[in-house]
Amino acid sequence: DEYGVATLTMCDTTYQNTMTFEMTAAIRSALPRLRRDAKVIILMSSLNHFHVGLNPAKTREWRNRPTCHIAADMKECYMGFVELATLGLPIIAILNGKVYGGGLPIALWCDYRIASADVDM
Repeated sequence: DEYGVATLTMCDTTYQNTMTFEMTAAIRSALPRLRRDAKVIILMSSLNHFHVGLNPAKTREWRNRPTCHIAADMKECYMGFVELATLGLPIIAILNGKVYGGGLPIALWCDYRIASADVDM
């Protein structure tokens, strides 16, 4: 907006705000605009929960893969959030519903956290 407040809304209805390559790609695609225009970022969810970590379906797909490949894929799923957190801009997380698994470090990487009455951590 005109004050430099950017809202990044997680709204992955397919995978329900879990760690996916698609979410990482979406966050990365927003980084240049955020770097250029934002002074503060509000991170929130349009779903009934904030973020619940790694997608269980992905972990089942990975079960027969070498551990080093699994670790590389897990790291890649986090990297969009890591890059967001290292922009050097204040981030305010609006927490709602479930904040489980890998969603908890995402919330903790934010500078400020505002929790709704229904938050479950």
